[in-house]
Amino acid sequence: MSLDQADEVPTFWNEFDIDEFLYTIPLDEGINANLDAEWLTPAELEERERIRVRSAQIRLTYPTGSSSAGRPASTNVPAQILPTNIVPTPTIPEHLDFQQQLPPATRPSSLPSSSDSSTRGPNLGNAPPTKPDTNPSSLRRSSRSTFGQSPSRYTPEAFCASINDPSLSVQEETLAYHAALETDYSTGDYNGCDPRAYAAIHRLHDPDSPSFHEAMHGPDSEHYINAMKTEISQLLKQKTWERIPRASVPNGPDGKPRRVLKGTWVFKLKRLPDGSPLKYKARYCVRGDMQKEGIDYFETYAPVVQWSTIRLVLTMILSNEWSTKQVDYTNAFAQAEIQEEVYIDPPKRFWRSRWYSQSASPTKSLYGLKQAPKTFFDKLKAGLEERGFQQSQLDACLFMKKNMICLVYVDDTILASPDSEAIEREITGLGVSTDEQRHQFQLRDEGEVGDFLGIRIEKLGTRKFNLTQTGLINKVLKASDMETCNSVETPAFTTALGTDKEGPPFKESWKYATVIGMLMYLASNSRPDISFAVHQCARFTHAPQDSHAVAVKRILRYLQGTKEKGLIIEPTSNLQVDCYVDADFAGLWNSENDQDPICVKSRTGYLIMFMGCPLTWVSKLQTQIALSTMESEYIALSQSMRELIGIREVIKEIQTFVISGKTRTPIFRTFSKAFTLDTIASSTVYEDNEACLKFATMPKMSPRTKHIALPYHFFRTKVVELEIKVIPVSTHSQLADQFTKGLPTGKFQAARKALMGW
Repeated sequence: MSLDQADEVPTFWNEFDIDEFLYTIPLDEGINANLDAEWLTPAELEERERIRVRSAQIRLTYPTGSSSAGRPASTNVPAQILPTNIVPTPTIPEHLDFQQQLPPATRPSSLPSSSDSSTRGPNLGNAPPTKPDTNPSSLRRSSRSTFGQSPSRYTPEAFCASINDPSLSVQEETLAYHAALETDYSTGDYNGCDPRAYAAIHRLHDPDSPSFHEAMHGPDSEHYINAMKTEISQLLKQKTWERIPRASVPNGPDGKPRRVLKGTWVFKLKRLPDGSPLKYKARYCVRGDMQKEGIDYFETYAPVVQWSTIRLVLTMILSNEWSTKQVDYTNAFAQAEIQEEVYIDPPKRFWRSRWYSQSASPTKSLYGLKQAPKTFFDKLKAGLEERGFQQSQLDACLFMKKNMICLVYVDDTILASPDSEAIEREITGLGVSTDEQRHQFQLRDEGEVGDFLGIRIEKLGTRKFNLTQTGLINKVLKASDMETCNSVETPAFTTALGTDKEGPPFKESWKYATVIGMLMYLASNSRPDISFAVHQCARFTHAPQDSHAVAVKRILRYLQGTKEKGLIIEPTSNLQVDCYVDADFAGLWNSENDQDPICVKSRTGYLIMFMGCPLTWVSKLQTQIALSTMESEYIALSQSMRELIGIREVIKEIQTFVISGKTRTPIFRTFSKAFTLDTIASSTVYEDNEACLKFATMPKMSPRTKHIALPYHFFRTKVVELEIKVIPVSTHSQLADQFTKGLPTGKFQAARKALMGW
């Protein structure tokens, strides 16, 4: 019943007390409980359809028509995704306490078809509500032979493949996302969720990172089981935990029992940079998402070495002809003692039924704990400082002492020295010994630097490194279905890429964000030639359009023809840090909506080189809107100078502690020549804008330049103080030009030759 404002309110309405009771008015027989579509708003119609689709999919999860196995009736499903055999349970040695009975991979014999409208359930929008039958004699009884037993909760991927439809609407993908929140993909357990949640995870599936069920029943199960044994053996050898009764877990500050953290197995097939398999790994991880701050952990930050520092050290290694060694720490995080009290469940599949009333209290840090990286880094730092290393004050993962450099990236370490025997002695000293007064580590010598963080570092002669990531390029080409595409000469079009809100939508089967993530790792490490193209595509990760997919495909076509190429590091004899700076003033003006402020933003591009080798490069939009070409160039110059000053100080630290062998930390005066005891040759900044050049070197302000933000002026007093020269350079010799705009083929190849070496 509805009333207009002029209608009189019925008197019986006053008898309703809506604050305490909920009244249900019964409908006459035969009347539909739902309103007709013509009475509903578009939003209400959309909500009704969403509920109908969800209910229909849940009915598919619990089908009524079945075969003798209680599965859906046979439909048109490809036979290759429906294996009928069950992988036998592997035999595990008794001394490792591996649970003998693994749940079998129960698979359906047939699947429902997503195109069969008869199996999609009734139309809930028009069906009247039915009253439940309360007669006990008419209740349905289960007739299955396994009644009373716990059935397998595993949902096979074949069931997901039948509904893996790339044409799902945004509403359907949103529904699958919310269903995924209630699904544990590591075990396959689900709570009656919409099966499309499994379709979403199926698209993101990485065969090199299988779930627990896939690892135990897949073709590589034997390798992964052996990896699990190795992991548990190592944890037991390191005395990682102490087993305690669950009843002895103390209460927390709120008076309730402390949460016992669950664990999970993570599997990974590690590959070399060229894509070939290296080894199978199994890692037992604690569910760090269950930790509470202030109870289970406190500080969590752990630094990693900057890639500019890595390239700087590689350049110095070649110029001085030093020897190198790469070290990996065995089960690194578990080697550091944990400071907080944490309680965990024993590892899955390695504990017997009589242990269900017990838990474990870790004495060492475990993977998955939020504080694990910091705990290990603190121990490694203390161990290096005990052996005479000094930590850099600009890069926390750079350690130095007389004639030796140590770079740390979590549990991967590079040692460099002119004396190869000194490196061997240092590695031996870091290892386990009888000296209990020093921090000791279980480590593995991996030989000379070759593969570091997924990057192949190939030495060509005595003074040349070639950094390549062929395996990652092949992986991104496969992920985007571009393995057989033709190649192009340049990675970007000469016109800027805009938002394109009115253009056709993104319709590719691959995930835009996934491909962009891999391309960004390429661009920031070994392929600076695609930095501009990747960055302008990364701006639209949140809402890609078809034009953005075309731009990404052009990058992939360029990589297809240059997949074997990489960044060549070949130092010259000129001990100097140079910086090339450029800016593209309002470069998006013709590509973006003229009412959007982003259309007038400028792009900064700069390249910093040491001894002729690239150390760092940047291509990004400026946060401040520049009002002139000179201002945009000046902002770019200021941003590059901050990076340049930091790199100069790192070089001077290396000269002080490594070359000169100083052990006393000097008195620091930030960004001055007194920062360390030694200096390096002057640096040169190349700028192709005359107005910017004059404004940067002359301490004169005019009414037209007073509005420029004060932070951008900080470097002007450092130009003379730090022996930095700002000189003009022609546009044709400006190496940073390729980081601000798409160049034609001839200019791009010339700039790439000077940057990449090929």
